Amino acid sequence: MKSFICFCLLIPSLLLNNIFGQFIDIDSSYNITKFQGSNISPEWSPDAQKLLFQSNRNGNWDIYIYHIMLDSLERITNTDENEQSPVWIIDGQSISYDSDKDGSQKLYKRDLVSRKVELLFDRQIKSKEPSFSSSEKLVYFSGFDPLKKRWEIYSFEFNYQNLNKLTDITKNNHNPVVSPDEDHVVFTNSSGNFPFQQLQIMNWYGNDKTKFTEYNAYNASWDNSGLKIYFISNKDNRTGDIYSMWINGSHLERLTNSELKLRYPAVSPDGKYLAICVKLKAGFDIFILPLEDY
Repeated sequence: MKSFICFCLLIPSLLLNNIFGQFIDIDSSYNITKFQGSNISPEWSPDAQKLLFQSNRNGNWDIYIYHIMLDSLERITNTDENEQSPVWIIDGQSISYDSDKDGSQKLYKRDLVSRKVELLFDRQIKSKEPSFSSSEKLVYFSGFDPLKKRWEIYSFEFNYQNLNKLTDITKNNHNPVVSPDEDHVVFTNSSGNFPFQQLQIMNWYGNDKTKFTEYNAYNASWDNSGLKIYFISNKDNRTGDIYSMWINGSHLERLTNSELKLRYPAVSPDGKYLAICVKLKAGFDIFILPLEDY
């Protein structure tokens, strides 16, 4: 891994309390995106050597890969449609994302070697935001329920081609993320009242839901153990800071104290680094921070 992420980056206005309480200077740190538009939804490869993300630098959402060892960007999609919410399929040789290429959001699979693109599964359901179990037997995603007229969390089981609706909760449910041990799924429920966005955690088959209703929280990411989540909340700061907590809601910790707008924290599979989107003048850019001192 390149040396620029092996030391504490200095970024003013962004205080990471557990990185020796140092301010971090964006101007002197390494920005992996460095271009106009917003760059969001970073997703680590299984070997922690690449970052998948989406960018609208060309007017619509396309997908890119940042190669850490090569310090280079690779454009994966180049269409007039919007490709969003990219994730790695566990083999590391293919990715999945949602696209509106046929006039309705569907999930697609793309082989990175052959460049072949196909539907992830063939069902008549509007779908987005995939997240794969580590065994690749299940994909969790946000699916639109036409009867309830809202987004719910679904799973699709590949061996038996089973589609399962896991939630039936007022308002929209989105951004499911399955834990590394496959036991739990964290997702966001959009409420009509404060807090407007709430994190919820359920087991892999949709039961035993735990709600965190005391503050706004969103953009959740699991740590590599599956026992802890990182997320964004504006409970102490209107622009939004990074927090962590255990899956039972204990050990809530505020990790940043910043005037910058932070979004989409993503923990590397080895638990050593955190990718984070930071709002700058031209849009969101992606930075990598070390976690070994947390």
